[in-house]
Amino acid sequence: MSLRATILGTVCVVAAAAFAASPALADFNGTLQGDYSNLSSNQGGGSANVWGGQGTGEFGLGMGGLSAQVDTGYHDATASGGGGSLNDWNIDGDLFWLGSMGRIGAAVGYQDLSGDGVSGHLTNYGGFAEWYAGHWLTIGVKGGGLDASAGFGGGSGSSSGSYIGGEALVYPMHDFALSGTIDYFSISSGGNLTNYGVNAEWLVSETMPVSVYGGYTRTEISDGGGGLNTWMIGVKLYLNGNGATTLEDRQRSGTVGWAAQVPQIFNF
Repeated sequence: MSLRATILGTVCVVAAAAFAASPALADFNGTLQGDYSNLSSNQGGGSANVWGGQGTGEFGLGMGGLSAQVDTGYHDATASGGGGSLNDWNIDGDLFWLGSMGRIGAAVGYQDLSGDGVSGHLTNYGGFAEWYAGHWLTIGVKGGGLDASAGFGGGSGSSSGSYIGGEALVYPMHDFALSGTIDYFSISSGGNLTNYGVNAEWLVSETMPVSVYGGYTRTEISDGGGGLNTWMIGVKLYLNGNGATTLEDRQRSGTVGWAAQVPQIFNF
């Protein structure tokens, strides 16, 4: 990581911490995270190391549980053996209502992929919902439409499609979470992609709210496209201005995670 990126990341952490500590911003909740992934193909396509991070901010609008959220992230994938690199960044916004039994909202996002003669763009729009089925279980769903375009070697093409997904999130302990997800993408010009994921997260300390997390995603591509395996680990800082302390409370009353995220059709 460059010195410039390190300095910028430090400034962002300090600014976000000051934001959360401000009494005037007691309704602000945020997260900052960094992660590493290893992506490999099961058809001899090699592997790649992926480094990146994401920042998310959510704030109440003062209208009966209505909140807005914005997040942005960046990842760099470098092929093993010096085979080139790709850059992926995303930004999206959400508007949702939070109640005692869950939350429901709308999401729009944009994702950009570029590098080594390859480019791609994805715009998504849809909705999501989370149901707090019990103090230990959250059920999430999301779905909507997408517009995608891609270019390679001077050629390009575009297509529209749709996505749908589901999540089951279990809290065996208040500071430990296990989740299973499935995301399905269908492109109108033909073909589909399905991601199957399992993840775990542990809040190391409630007073210094840093968590460690990791997971595995299996990607199946239709029409003989094969599959991908992605292993991921990361660290996350929680900035909750609403008084939440446990991982369960921070996730349920703070920023929206998987349900509001840009669909990872590019898989990193």
